[in-house]
Amino acid sequence: MTDESIEGRVLRRHPDIREEVTRSADFQQWKDSLPSVVIDGELLFLPGGDVPRDEDQLIYSWALQHGVLTETDARAALED
Repeated sequence: MTDESIEGRVLRRHPDIREEVTRSADFQQWKDSLPSVVIDGELLFLPGGDVPRDEDQLIYSWALQHGVLTETDARAALED
């Protein structure tokens, strides 16, 4: 994927969230347990169903689900 995803844009504007999530042992264990596939040279994960996700999308989803990121903060990051 050459275009930056919405999730990637939010995380670029909140690098502290990316750092917090990626340092989490629980996140790493979950990510490592996911099936993955390489498409066009990019490692993608299959967290549920058959829609591949990049690492930014995994981090974003984890951050929302675990209260590290709020929907309000995510929306505000996209408005800047």
